Amino acid sequence: MKKRIFDLISAEYEKLILIFDEDNIIDRIDYAAYIKGSGFNISFYQDVEEFRFLYESEIRNSKENWAVIVTSDIYVPFDIRKAMYIANLSMSRIFSKLDRNTLLSHKVDFELLSLAYEELFELCNSYDKTIRFIENIVYGNKNLEKYCEVLDKEIKNSIMVSELSYINWIDMAKKKGRLEYFSAKLDQTFDLKFVEDAFKDFILNKYNSLSGIMNNNGPVMLTRVLEYIARGNRKTALIVMDGMSIFDFEIISKEFDNILFDYNCCYALIPTTTSISRQSLLSGKYPVELKNPFNLAKEEYEFRSTAETLGYKKNQISYERGYNLNLSPIVKFVSIIINDIDDLVHNQMQGRHGMLNDIEYYAKKGELQHLVSDLYSNGFDIYITSDHGNTLCTGVGKPKGLGIEVETRSKRMMVLKEFADKGIYGDCGEISYPGYYLDKQYEYLICESGSSYDIQDEIVMTHGGMSIDEVIVPFIKIKGVKNG
Repeated sequence: MKKRIFDLISAEYEKLILIFDEDNIIDRIDYAAYIKGSGFNISFYQDVEEFRFLYESEIRNSKENWAVIVTSDIYVPFDIRKAMYIANLSMSRIFSKLDRNTLLSHKVDFELLSLAYEELFELCNSYDKTIRFIENIVYGNKNLEKYCEVLDKEIKNSIMVSELSYINWIDMAKKKGRLEYFSAKLDQTFDLKFVEDAFKDFILNKYNSLSGIMNNNGPVMLTRVLEYIARGNRKTALIVMDGMSIFDFEIISKEFDNILFDYNCCYALIPTTTSISRQSLLSGKYPVELKNPFNLAKEEYEFRSTAETLGYKKNQISYERGYNLNLSPIVKFVSIIINDIDDLVHNQMQGRHGMLNDIEYYAKKGELQHLVSDLYSNGFDIYITSDHGNTLCTGVGKPKGLGIEVETRSKRMMVLKEFADKGIYGDCGEISYPGYYLDKQYEYLICESGSSYDIQDEIVMTHGGMSIDEVIVPFIKIKGVKNG
């Protein structure tokens, strides 16, 4: 898909590109991320005077690459048109053999579509032919298998880079989540242990530096979410999907038919238990700053207190659970906790494929979509994130000794006081975690990837460790709701 768009806009040859996005494709395909990743500065043309200032001050004589995206019929001055390479982007230009209106009116995975389109040698430019192509070819097993092989190869090539940045790891997590989603659809598995091995090294050596990184595109860690989304003059809602991994969001987002969103990711707090990571998310504090990071008794208090420090009045703040809200018109800052996915994780008996089926069923019920639509229609800016993900493990038996388990349903880690003899506690090949952002009076032991303190040889979905599936979680900004 990336190459198809790059060829259309001549990104390989031009330095200043003016993209007329005739079909608002940016809402369906985040091609701006492709372009930015190739060294371009990105600007969205929304106001004539504002862009004139930007053009004269930064773009006109710049030695850097710039791509300017126009998504409406707004006036663009002749001198700017003349100075920049004009690229017209439309669905019919990207997929000329298919029916434009059908593609615009149906939700389709454009990465899969682009892959299947490479082998389309006949015109399918009617509604019926385009639909048949999508249903039978794009989502056919042959194309899914080919796409999984492409993702697997991309992941292996990426891991060969000597040192991956935190952003590279987010890209890796997204690809891994997609690969595991589509391979689960095919009832296949891919050996991705090499990803976990490399990610463990990143966590042990680089995770402690993430708190000092600022990124305008989104918070790097969950502790920065509240300050990032707080807009004192706007109504803001944060939906916390407890336990939702990237794999889970891949499934849920397939049912976001009328919901437009930006898709980024954050790093959760380690150990990835609800008590530690969700409290840090809703307080804006690191675990070492919390009075009791091992239980949730103070969670609502911490959220309300932090919201006040961000400038909201007491009666403008609300802490909610579930889908049935009865918010006062005065409320301007609300957190909403949804436990459905975490409940599915802890009751899962069929592993990854069971999660696929259960979350597909959950997503089709539409409760989350209705919540988003209701909040949007009531004027809220909406963000969706998770406190931690989940991962597939094999039980190695319950630990021995007197370690303090932070959360009874988390079987991936132990917290030991007074640095007790670690040798007697388990058989997971435990990792002695350095305790980044944690109280140093404890010793933190985390199971190796794929292992948990569950019944011997039992296959479970769980969390609490430091795998990429548990640590890197979705951070979603809702851009719009059609007919909402």
